[in-house]
Amino acid sequence: MDLIDPLDPPMRRLDWDVIQDLEQSIRAYGVLQPILVRPKKSRYEVVFGNHRYYAVRRIEEITTIPVIVKDISNSDALLLALTENIQRAPMNPYDEGSAYKRILDKGVVDIKTLSSEHLGKSVPYIVGRIRVFENLHHELVEKIGSDITITNALYLSKLLKDKQIDVFMEIEKRRNEVLPQIKSQPSAGRFSTDSKKSLYCVCPVCGKGHERRIKT
Repeated sequence: MDLIDPLDPPMRRLDWDVIQDLEQSIRAYGVLQPILVRPKKSRYEVVFGNHRYYAVRRIEEITTIPVIVKDISNSDALLLALTENIQRAPMNPYDEGSAYKRILDKGVVDIKTLSSEHLGKSVPYIVGRIRVFENLHHELVEKIGSDITITNALYLSKLLKDKQIDVFMEIEKRRNEVLPQIKSQPSAGRFSTDSKKSLYCVCPVCGKGHERRIKT
């Protein structure tokens, strides 16, 4: 462990709740899956497995960790770390945008190649996530996934930063006004239909309720 350095900066922000859960699992069962590292001068750098690395570091009685060692270039290391993170669990759009920008800024690949050959995601998708990383107000970043949907994060990031908080508060106000109406609809879910085949939903941007006709 003393010869291994974490990926810095990490491909996604560290989730200490996940690390704590991993620590408990490792204490009970050990490290079940090796981390991937690459030689870096006289030491090794984590390519992916940062959360497992930090979990093991918290356990004093464990001084080793199973690893797979591969001699990987800087470019391939970034792409592998990104791919592994996306495949393992959905990424926060802020972290996702940070990772895309990091790869593009280093000239690893261009945006079209990243889109078609490595991610299978459209160029507008990548551009939207980068905009969230670059332009979303810092007070709103931590609310993504709880108070702010991905759709709202993408919308808010298009606005000037000094306008985003006010718009977010307005969205919250309207959503709180609409939610009681949604709960009173026949369906307990987000959408409900009646015998006339209409659809009632909440707009993710303005927070207003809308009734829409749907084709049968």
